[in-house]
Amino acid sequence: MIQFGGTARFVGMAGSMGALGADASCASTNPAGYGRFTRSEFSLGLNYLDAGSKVSFNGTESQAGRGNFNVSQFALIGAFKPSYSEDWKQIQFGVSYERYALFHNRISINGENNSSLLDAFVGEANGVAEQYLLADRPFYSGPAYWAYLIDPLDTIANTYISAIPDGRVEQTRTIDRKGSIGETNFTLSGNYLDKLYFGGSLGFPKIRYTEKYDHEERPLDTSNALNSFTFSESLVTGGLGINFKVGIIFQPVEWLRLGLALHTASAFGLSDRWSTSVSSDFKGGENPDYQEYSVLGSYNYRLRTPGRAIFSLGIILLKQGSISVDYERVNYSNSKMRPDRFDLAGYSFNEENQAIKNSFRSASNLRIGAEWRIKPIYLRAGYALYGQPYKSGIVLTEPQRTLITGGIGYRNRIFYVDLAYMNMQWKEDYYMYNPALTNAATFHSTIHSFILSGGINF
Repeated sequence: MIQFGGTARFVGMAGSMGALGADASCASTNPAGYGRFTRSEFSLGLNYLDAGSKVSFNGTESQAGRGNFNVSQFALIGAFKPSYSEDWKQIQFGVSYERYALFHNRISINGENNSSLLDAFVGEANGVAEQYLLADRPFYSGPAYWAYLIDPLDTIANTYISAIPDGRVEQTRTIDRKGSIGETNFTLSGNYLDKLYFGGSLGFPKIRYTEKYDHEERPLDTSNALNSFTFSESLVTGGLGINFKVGIIFQPVEWLRLGLALHTASAFGLSDRWSTSVSSDFKGGENPDYQEYSVLGSYNYRLRTPGRAIFSLGIILLKQGSISVDYERVNYSNSKMRPDRFDLAGYSFNEENQAIKNSFRSASNLRIGAEWRIKPIYLRAGYALYGQPYKSGIVLTEPQRTLITGGIGYRNRIFYVDLAYMNMQWKEDYYMYNPALTNAATFHSTIHSFILSGGINF
C-alpha cells in the first residue's frame, strides 16, 4: 500500500493537493498542479523517520523500532511564458523525485507456543527421501535436517519427526526491515486562460526492500537434548518500473478548484535474492553444535500494480487559506505477477494471481488538508485514511492506515522553508510460519516522520 511523501507543505496537508497545485510533489498525484507554477523553482526535502511496533503474541507483549534519515524529495521546475499564444499563460517542465514509502522498522516477537517452526519443516520434508532432501528442499527442511533438527521417522514412507516432539517452545523472532519506494517523474504542464490546467507525468518508480529475521526457539521441556536453535532468513527485492499519470484542474471561479487525475498501472521488473541459515545447540556430546547454510536463491519476475483515479476539491478562503480534499479509488485485486521476459520456462503465476484476486478488493483513500496564511507564516494540518485493501475475513485485524499531519512554513518571493510532522498508525497480522500450526502475532505499528524542505524561486 502506497502513501504520500514529498515536500513538507505537501505532507503537512496530508497530500491533499490534487486541486490546489503549485507544489513539487504534485507530479506524483495530479501533474496538472505544475500548471499553477508561475516561476521556476528548485526544492529539496529531508526526512527523519522513527518507526516502532508493539507486538502481541499468545498473551506476551514486546516492542522494538528503528530510525532513518533520508532525502524525501528534490525537484527542478521551469516555468516559461510561450510566445506563440496569448491563451496559454504558462508552460512548465519539471524533473522531480520523491520517496513515498519507507519500510525501515525493527520488530520483536516473543512468547510461548504449543507448536514449533520445526513442525513446519517436518511438513515440508515429508514425502522426500533424506538423500534428496537438501537438493529438493534447499532453504528450510534441508538445512534443518543437516543440523539434526528433524530426523527420519519412517524411511519407507519418508516421514520425519521434529527434535522438539511435543512442540512446546519459547519463541523469539527479530525482524529487520529496510528500504523504500521512490519515484522520478518527468512532468509537462500548461496553464490555459488561468482556468484550465493540464499536466502529464512519466514516472519511473524504484523499489528497494530488504528483510532479515532471526528466529530462536528453546524447548520448554528441559529434559530435551536440544538447548536451542536459531533459523535465519534474508531477502533482498529490487527493481524498476514505469507508469504514466495525467491530470486536469478546472477553476470555474476564483475560490473553487476541481481536479481529476488518472494513473496507469505501474509495470515493474523485479528480482528477489534470498538465503537461509540454521544453527543448533545440543546438550553434551562431542559435537553439540551444528550450523548449515543454504544456497543463494534468485528469481526475476514482473509485477503490475493497480492504476488509480483521484478526484480533488480545493476551496480558497478569503485569499488567506484553503481547504482541500482528495478522494482516491484503487482496485488492489488488479495487481498481477508475470514471469520475466527472459524466463524460457515461463512459470505462469496462476496460483499467485488467483490468490491476489481472492484476497484483495477495491478500496477508497481519503486525504483532507487545510492551510492558513498569517503572512509570511503558513500553518497547515491534515488527515488521511487509507482503506482496507483485503476482503472480509482475510485478516484478523483492520490494516487500514490512519495519518495525522501538521506543519508550519515561511515564504517570500525568493525562497521558502517548511517543516512538517506526520503520524501514521496501522495494525497487521503476521504468521511466523504455517497459519494452520500457529497463532498470528499482531503488530500495532506507529511512524513518526519529520520533514524539512526548502526551495528557491527564480
